[in-house]
Amino acid sequence: MVKFNGETIEAQAFQAEFQRALSAATQQLPPGQEATPDRKRKVGDKALERVVGEAAMNGVLRDMRLVSPDSPVAAAVRGMP
Repeated sequence: MVKFNGETIEAQAFQAEFQRALSAATQQLPPGQEATPDRKRKVGDKALERVVGEAAMNGVLRDMRLVSPDSPVAAAVRGMP
């Protein structure tokens, strides 16, 4: 767990983002080829940037007291392809 600008970033959130990004990166490789340690590090760096960026945005939204009701968010998610 890490605190960033008052927002808590759980290790599980980073791990989930890293696994998602690594899976996407691995799918771009030829069949049977594994991601190199350097590629995994780059994927990890980008995943960390995304998780920290999300925490930063959440902090800004909290400070501005901006919220979105659950129903419009749920409807938008259901409408995604």
